[in-house]
Amino acid sequence: MGWTFVGYAEVNPYACAVLAARCGATRPKYMPYAEHAYLMDESEGLLARLNELSRGNGNVVQRYSEQPLDFENLNRFQRVEAYERFHETVWKQAAKELRKREELLRLHRRTSYEVIGAVPNFGDIWSITDDDLEALGPVDLLEGGSPCQAFSSAGKEAGLIDFRSALMLAYLDLVERMRRINGLKWVLWENVKGVLGDNGNGFGHLLGRLVKERGTAVGRDGLRYANAGYVSGPDGSVAWRVLDSQHFGRPQRRERVFALGYVGMGPARRDPRDILFEPVGEGSAAPRKKKPREEAALALSGRSAGDVPRSERLAVFMAGQTKAAFSIAESRTVCPTLRSVSSGSNSVPRVAYALDEKAGRSADPSVAAPHYVVRKLLPLEAERIQGFEDGWTEVQVNGQVMPDVPRHACIGNSMTVDVMRWIGQRLDEAMDAGVEGKAA
Repeated sequence: MGWTFVGYAEVNPYACAVLAARCGATRPKYMPYAEHAYLMDESEGLLARLNELSRGNGNVVQRYSEQPLDFENLNRFQRVEAYERFHETVWKQAAKELRKREELLRLHRRTSYEVIGAVPNFGDIWSITDDDLEALGPVDLLEGGSPCQAFSSAGKEAGLIDFRSALMLAYLDLVERMRRINGLKWVLWENVKGVLGDNGNGFGHLLGRLVKERGTAVGRDGLRYANAGYVSGPDGSVAWRVLDSQHFGRPQRRERVFALGYVGMGPARRDPRDILFEPVGEGSAAPRKKKPREEAALALSGRSAGDVPRSERLAVFMAGQTKAAFSIAESRTVCPTLRSVSSGSNSVPRVAYALDEKAGRSADPSVAAPHYVVRKLLPLEAERIQGFEDGWTEVQVNGQVMPDVPRHACIGNSMTVDVMRWIGQRLDEAMDAGVEGKAA
């Protein structure tokens, strides 16, 4: 599409290996610190940031307490107890983060891969300096998705006191610095649908900071944001929308929030609604072209409709999933959401398929029937469901092909190619015709 990527920020060694092999990225320049004292300082800094965003420590405690809390009606002793419980929760999060960082650094030390490109991978997003940004030159678009686990119904929903989701704050800092240093115009942020109902109003923090530099959160505590909306302020405007991969030609039930913001300075202000929304009557983003019952079989097999036998009416399901995780027990049209979890029964969807014509089109197929086989989704099939080229994650790590588990994690952590292409094409159309050298 004519875009040039001028930098990345990734610390997972397997994802770094894919970026190095497919996108010419370097090894991470910065890694997160894994010292206890440093994590304590980070926790204090995070609390200070949340205080600033929430207009007071009482609001922070109330927002992120594990139990509903009417802070204003507590007596002095109850407030002290509430503060202590809250800080204990924060320190627990810091201890978990320390263990994860220690394991990450150990994993990096025992992981090797070839690097042939020179596009900088900055690694830890908190550590990117102004000098790093100045070396990039003009940048049109900053795109990314901060870790989603703490906003997900499949996770603990800890919100911004979870260090992973707190990376959203680093992302917002980067937006403001790149706006000043690189002339940044557009921001595209992606996350799970659960962020729209985060107890700590994390999505409101994102919107508030994008439309006003150092701004406070829009909305209020307990607000459940609509699946699509728009906010405008003195320094930018943001449109957001929930997009589902199954509506873009990929048989995967994958609902994600995409927030597109225009943060460029100067009089030539653009409206992100023109890109993310369609006019009334235009129809869905990408109407299906295949019959629903063919979609799963076609996507997984990579074959045309005429080459798929009637017996291969695939049933795709997620073993062990819970109702709260919005899973489906069995489907012949779409796959459950691909996830980045590397262990447990929820990590990789299962596929049930018939071995011969006799077991083909039963009205109620049973995965335990003699003529059916159940197996995990293959990385190749997961790549197809996400819209990647076959073998995109089949790269060399430690002298051999990357194992299936980290390949699935890389794929599940990514964004569906068809959805990103649709946004990119509409963004292209909105930018000046003939402008080349667009940088992201």
